[in-house]
Amino acid sequence: MRPSLTFAATVILAGMPVLAFGASPSPTRPPAPGLVAQAIQPPAGAAPAATPAPEQSPAGTAASPPPETPAGAPRRIEERDLTALRYYVEIKDWNRVESEIRRLRGIDPGWQPPPDLMSGQAGPSVNEQELWDLFGTGRYAEVRTRIAQLRQANPTYTPSADLLRQLDIAEGQQTLGTAAETAQWQAVIDQARRQPDLLNCARTDTVWRTAEAFARLQQTASAFDLYRSLVGTCSSLQERVATLQKANAFLSAEQMAQLYALARQRSGADAGAVDDVQTSLAAGRRAAQRSPAPQRASGPSRAAAAAATRGTAADAAKQSGAYADCLRLTDGSVPAGMKLTRAWCLYELERPTEASALFAAARSEGRGAAEIQDASYGLILATLRRGLVDDAQTLIDKATLTGQQHREVQGEVLAQLGTAAHQRGDYREALRLFDTRDQLGAPPRRDLQMLRGFALYNLRRYREALDVFLAVDRVLSTPDSREGVRIARGGLYGFN
Repeated sequence: MRPSLTFAATVILAGMPVLAFGASPSPTRPPAPGLVAQAIQPPAGAAPAATPAPEQSPAGTAASPPPETPAGAPRRIEERDLTALRYYVEIKDWNRVESEIRRLRGIDPGWQPPPDLMSGQAGPSVNEQELWDLFGTGRYAEVRTRIAQLRQANPTYTPSADLLRQLDIAEGQQTLGTAAETAQWQAVIDQARRQPDLLNCARTDTVWRTAEAFARLQQTASAFDLYRSLVGTCSSLQERVATLQKANAFLSAEQMAQLYALARQRSGADAGAVDDVQTSLAAGRRAAQRSPAPQRASGPSRAAAAAATRGTAADAAKQSGAYADCLRLTDGSVPAGMKLTRAWCLYELERPTEASALFAAARSEGRGAAEIQDASYGLILATLRRGLVDDAQTLIDKATLTGQQHREVQGEVLAQLGTAAHQRGDYREALRLFDTRDQLGAPPRRDLQMLRGFALYNLRRYREALDVFLAVDRVLSTPDSREGVRIARGGLYGFN
């Protein structure tokens, strides 16, 4: 059984101060549904009340017509109406099966083929592996098209619930990401309202983008709620620090003070890392406040001096994580020397499409080997953030990078390929890619170790899965790591 890879999101309701993302992936039970923050709920009364679904008749039992059928109403299909359909199934004439199903639905639009229709009959086999392969490369529209083709060829085929759920989430995340990259901020919020499952600790970049959308639309309180939810509930120290850096671009000093306090409380022995980032971000704010905004200079020398001042201030803002100030200082006509700075700030603000264009321009205009190398490195990272793994690999093969840079970008390629293999159920390939990443010397990642554990579990290598989950849990015990330990032990000792 394929484990869920997402954490269930629980979000602010009226009167509750903190948004909580909890729950863990489990191969044995579906994740709890997420709720959206109160800030992104549609207006009260906007949706009509749901109409209860009609009761279904027991499997294999023909539905009985009501005692009195109004004149002109469609009649119910009974077992005696299925003679031709069962015959066509028996002789494997699938075109006629499809036609007969259409005919019966014309009589009773709500009718569905009985579950026992294919009993003892081998219909056209449907191997979903090809669908997962398409999914893993991000070709979601092609997955939808292929599902329609398979259902036309085999009317009894139903895509797996796991595939449909993962496809819905991936398409929603793609739609939200595209809206964010093109600065369609209301569209970002609308998509998050339609799919609250996108807002969880497994998709921090999506939460960051939604929070930015609120901030861009001057709904700072809602942005603050989302940033606070990540800082207060997600288990990764790295994600907490990154969230503080993202939030610093949009929140007030008072709001940031609340986030720092919450982050220190959540980080325990690692609270020093929060102190470090607070010091750095505060310094960047002060530097940006002292720097003049871009203005028109009256002569060449004054223009050069103003550009130099802006460049120094923009670099300081970038180094301290004040990325919004960095963009303000590099807005308008970007001099060649400032393109790299602006590109990195765009990248850190989750705008990889815009960053890619500037990285590419800086690389082509590079005035030295170091600048070209930095631009190439940034372009590869931005390409990977856009999910274009093949394009990134081509760039890696042609770029001159330091050893550390090469390990980082190649490790991210292998991480994305391994994650895609895991999502489509190719667990052996996922393990091979994760092993290759380890051999490369890429830094370990908790999320990949969790995927490794679930891959081993699904391959029934329970002892190895248990060792992986125990190692992760010893570093930081969370609900997801404890759940991994529980299900691995259950598989090993046979009590799942």
